[in-house]
Amino acid sequence: TLRHRFGGESFARPAPVCHQHGLQRAAVSECALMFLAGTLHGCSYADIIVHRLLAASIGADATYPDLVSKEKTADLCENINFRHTMAQRASRASNDLYCHILFTDKIVDEEGYVLRTRRNALTVLVPRYGIEGNVYFSEPGKEAEADVKYNEETLQLTVKGVTFAVFDRVVVQVSVEERMQTKRIKLQLICPTVEGVSVEPQPATPKALLMVGAAPAAMAIEPRPSAGTAPAATLALEEKGKKKKKNSKKSKKRASSASLESTQRKKLGVDKDA
Repeated sequence: TLRHRFGGESFARPAPVCHQHGLQRAAVSECALMFLAGTLHGCSYADIIVHRLLAASIGADATYPDLVSKEKTADLCENINFRHTMAQRASRASNDLYCHILFTDKIVDEEGYVLRTRRNALTVLVPRYGIEGNVYFSEPGKEAEADVKYNEETLQLTVKGVTFAVFDRVVVQVSVEERMQTKRIKLQLICPTVEGVSVEPQPATPKALLMVGAAPAAMAIEPRPSAGTAPAATLALEEKGKKKKKNSKKSKKRASSASLESTQRKKLGVDKDA
């Protein structure tokens, strides 16, 4: 029995049994019930239409002409997609508004991670605030300078001898910039230091944050080792693991020998205390 409520509309009708294709029909009905059970909570209008079509296809509910019309369904899908796009834009605009309110008359230094490298900029994510923005090394829309080199094969950007790659940790300065009666979040590079590009950190910024090589333990990223070598920390962990394996093997041997000795004593009838 299918039981579902679509904004006041409900139905509870037993699915018909088809004896000619019993197993196939039963399998389809079971899959339909599993689909409905997984998508009933918090249904959108698109889910409602899908449920109605699915119920009509297995004979659990009656249909109507507009539901099975391709033209009507296409127009409905276009309207749903349009509303979905508008809802996404409204959500992003709301996030931007609250970020602008938060950083109005405020400058904050925070750590970020490189998500993407471009010919003249880096796309940086600031996890603490969920902000994603660009750090430009030249004016947007203009050609990159001679000391800005982009490697398309490795996706690395080199600026005045400093190389940036995806997932590299950086420290950026977050502020609000006003342009032509509009506001936008502005990210400026602090660390690693690039001559003529990096800005000075705020006086209240802790020194531990400015150490790019020492990321916090919660989000630390181990530096990439060079070819043929391994970091000292990795070697120490491997040695520690080997010692643990040796100790566990010795303890297992001792336990097995003790259990074997006790079983032999029991068979011979020897007292444990003796």
